[in-house]
Amino acid sequence: MNTPHNQRRAPAPDIRERPRISPQRRAEIERMRRRRRRIGIALVCALVFCTVMLIHAIRTYEMPAPPPAAEVISLGERQQQTTPPDTEAPAAEDPIVPVVSRPAATATTKTLTDEIDSEYAVLITADTSAILARKGADKRIYPASLTKIMSLIVAYESITDLSETFTVTSTIIDPLYLAEATLAGFAPGETVTIRDLLYGMILPSGAEASVSLAIHTAGSEEEFVSRMNAKAKEMGLKNTHFTNCSGLHHEDHYTTCTEMAMILAYALQYPTCREILSTYQYTTSSTEKHPEGVELTSTMFSRVHGDEPTGALIVAGKTGYTHQARHCLASYGEREADGAGFIFVTTNADGKFEPIFDAIHAYSEYIHK
Repeated sequence: MNTPHNQRRAPAPDIRERPRISPQRRAEIERMRRRRRRIGIALVCALVFCTVMLIHAIRTYEMPAPPPAAEVISLGERQQQTTPPDTEAPAAEDPIVPVVSRPAATATTKTLTDEIDSEYAVLITADTSAILARKGADKRIYPASLTKIMSLIVAYESITDLSETFTVTSTIIDPLYLAEATLAGFAPGETVTIRDLLYGMILPSGAEASVSLAIHTAGSEEEFVSRMNAKAKEMGLKNTHFTNCSGLHHEDHYTTCTEMAMILAYALQYPTCREILSTYQYTTSSTEKHPEGVELTSTMFSRVHGDEPTGALIVAGKTGYTHQARHCLASYGEREADGAGFIFVTTNADGKFEPIFDAIHAYSEYIHK
């Protein structure tokens, strides 16, 4: 027991005579102890968080910048990057003339049930000759950004030189931004190649790339959409209609899983379109706005490597999402045994990974010989 320095220390009293701590004081001390423990825990957590952020910052800083030339990482080439040639044969000279027919159910067509999360689905052979499995395949659905597969077809068929350029404007970007559309990342006033716009439309699902391509090839989005609907009629699509080129929701913008599978089957017959749909990452050419290019990543391949299905490989595809359409996926897979191709389309899934799980299940379960 402490005493003032100018007083002699008195003998310690018998322990029974020492003053006791009151219940109020004991409670106060306990509260102080708990407060100190909480402060200590908070300090430790803050220290751990700061350490993690510092490590992340160091790693990010040390990452090499992407080269200015356009670069592609495709499925099967994930570990290497290749630079597209400076010139490419005009799309109009492509010897391929896509042919697509309406797939038909057979005696062995399976009915998909709750084994997949998506509300609507269809699995067909890539030559569109047969339906292997389905679930509400001919019900009218909203395609969301799966729309951009048809935009890819119409734009590509109208392009004569992929090295041509187009200047993206704020008049294109601003309404899409306000509509909460997905953007690839091109800046207002940026002049980019048509090739970069095609990749920007499909990989990150950039709506500004879609509208830019529409204006470049048709003069306006309205005229481009008219061409999309004409192409749908030419392909024999009976329950498909578009009102825009990016997939923004509209009551009169619809298709079915079967007809979307036909659209993907058509697009895959063009080597350039197939390459774009099968690319994992792509870095655009250097511009004044983006000297190091814009790194584009496939929304599908960022969620699936491709070799997850048993006995199959997911080679190409495109995702889609709006609040009304929910999560959608159109994918192309090949059987490992013989390379036979299959297309699987799903819409109205609860989460962004559910269509991926559905595709892995369908390819694993239904395409064995």
